[in-house]
Amino acid sequence: MSHQTGLKCSSDLLKLISSCKSPDSPIRVFKVFINREQELLDLAPGTNQQRICGKWEDDFARYVPELIQDRQHCYLFFRMTSSVNASNDQWAFIYYAPETVTNVRQKMLYASSKGTLKNHFGTSHIDCDYFADSDDMLSLGSFQQWLADKKRVTKPEEFARATDEPVEQRSFSSAGITRPPGGMISSKFVFPIHDDAAKALRNFQIGKLVYVKLNIVNEEIELAAQASASEHPTLGRTLDITNSDQMKLNLLQRSAIDDNLGFHIIAFDHLNREHKRQTKILFGLVIPSDTPVRKRMIYSTWTGTLVSKLTNQHGIVVDKRFEVDNADEVTVEYAAEQLYPENMEQVFDPNAIESKKFEKPLPPGRQRGPKRLIK
Repeated sequence: MSHQTGLKCSSDLLKLISSCKSPDSPIRVFKVFINREQELLDLAPGTNQQRICGKWEDDFARYVPELIQDRQHCYLFFRMTSSVNASNDQWAFIYYAPETVTNVRQKMLYASSKGTLKNHFGTSHIDCDYFADSDDMLSLGSFQQWLADKKRVTKPEEFARATDEPVEQRSFSSAGITRPPGGMISSKFVFPIHDDAAKALRNFQIGKLVYVKLNIVNEEIELAAQASASEHPTLGRTLDITNSDQMKLNLLQRSAIDDNLGFHIIAFDHLNREHKRQTKILFGLVIPSDTPVRKRMIYSTWTGTLVSKLTNQHGIVVDKRFEVDNADEVTVEYAAEQLYPENMEQVFDPNAIESKKFEKPLPPGRQRGPKRLIK
């Protein structure tokens, strides 16, 4: 399924969107659903909007739980400013996909219609994009925690570090321009993240999981494998990169090694050279050498965009990216080399490196070789 379904908005929804973006609009929140009979994005039946009563935090706690009582897929537009006539309106776009709804077709339809609805509303008016699959995730506390995490990881230097790009290349927002990391990406390569994958990323971010594998299936990012600390044979403990017995341990899930191709997100809990405990987030792309060219291009092209989504939407800051053609290569030793490339041999044999004797540099100009005696 394409990343946008092409559904149109109803006239009532378009009218409300136009009016609520006015500075004097009293609308705090409104709810949108997909009318399957008429194939339209429309205002949800029943109570579908509420007015500003007080601070946005109080209104969020009051209104949002009421709007999702039916436990059905929906979109919420929530106004983040605290009063009418605010000089700079900020809106949160919330996609609610409860786990209790198991209709896969419905999930895919809602996931792939997000872009269409956001474009109708105007992406410049949307300050944040939030996904929730449970009532707990739509509590005020969970939403505020997510906002705090998002603010923490979107500092320019951290964002650049997560995408391995210079800070100056990421300064497009001031001009109102959005650019996917890793260069310009064709729109046909912008795939929605499946609900199960989004949930796994959420659990990874809060520490419930130490490993997640994602694949591109039917133009969607789907969950291929996941593991908690108790389920992973290697990542379930603090690894020591100076211990030669642990160097060959593989960091990927066994099932992931059998099926190489995919994106791998790893929480690498280890003792560094100074024996200080650290947890580094590794993001790896495994592409076997026999992968078809088209599939190889899609995975490679989408890597930067996925890292950006991890940072911006899920609060996962990637410390190091890598790409290999064989999952067997992703060992503790390989991870240590990627994170600490300088003088890695000192980790295994501190006495192996002798101090180099200073050598006098050669003089400038043409080098004629050693002098010869001419008789």
